Amino acid sequence: MSWKQELQESYYKKGAFSHVSPQKICLFPYTTSPITPNVLKELNGFWAISGEALKDLAAVKSNDDCIYSAVESNIKNKIETEKLSDIQHIIKETLFDENDQIYCFHPNVFYHLSSKKKEKSITSIAYFTREILLDDDNDIAPDTAVNVEDINIFHRFILENLPPLTWLEKPRKLRYYKAADPIKDCFVKDCSFLKQSKKLYASNLPELFKFYSFIYQIRLVETLNYLGEEQVSQPFYFSVGWESLSKGRQSFQAGWKRIDPKLDTMFAHSHCLEMLNHIQRFPTRPASQQ
Repeated sequence: MSWKQELQESYYKKGAFSHVSPQKICLFPYTTSPITPNVLKELNGFWAISGEALKDLAAVKSNDDCIYSAVESNIKNKIETEKLSDIQHIIKETLFDENDQIYCFHPNVFYHLSSKKKEKSITSIAYFTREILLDDDNDIAPDTAVNVEDINIFHRFILENLPPLTWLEKPRKLRYYKAADPIKDCFVKDCSFLKQSKKLYASNLPELFKFYSFIYQIRLVETLNYLGEEQVSQPFYFSVGWESLSKGRQSFQAGWKRIDPKLDTMFAHSHCLEMLNHIQRFPTRPASQQ
């Protein structure tokens, strides 16, 4: 099939162009489906996204979707007490939230974090985050074998009774195109610093994933909007949530206001590149034939 036929079959449906997910060069993990409150919550915390990203990096998966039920079942045969219900209550109240999602008190817990409703959007964002920021940097991922010597007996007990991990038979096929951006090296360096402390790593890694994923995307959006023109590097400014900003402030003009209008065309640029990447590169004729 020629590239023209392939392009027409992909985009031309029922006499008109239609939207299809990119196949040749996928730049962003987002779809046209309406965003749900669950996805918004996950984007705010980035915990499940970080867990899915690290599981993908280490090529493992957890065997149980409901971590609390698994822990509760495992401890029944390992504790001799007349107050089992009290212990179960302590575990649930101190280590699990209202949705039975476990708090990340140790790096290994990331392998047991996932979206409770199995939102496809969340796993797509997790895979995207892992692919743009990490290649095969397995040193960044937590050890799958838990070292319990340096933690308290309560957390040790919970870690030893989490569902077992299984290794995937083959790695997932990478999907997202990673633009040439040195930000990945900075991310790996920061991750390596965090990993020196299990406590810092467990409590701060999602913020690091979220920050670098956001920076990567706004840099890419700005690059796409140059449309072949020479790109001029510009600083991007942040402001804190409690800060009141006037329109004349630099952090307002050179912050989100500069990015917001460019978001309207990010998918147009993405699909334009998708179409262009259907076109095969024709061989150059020898100079004697030109």
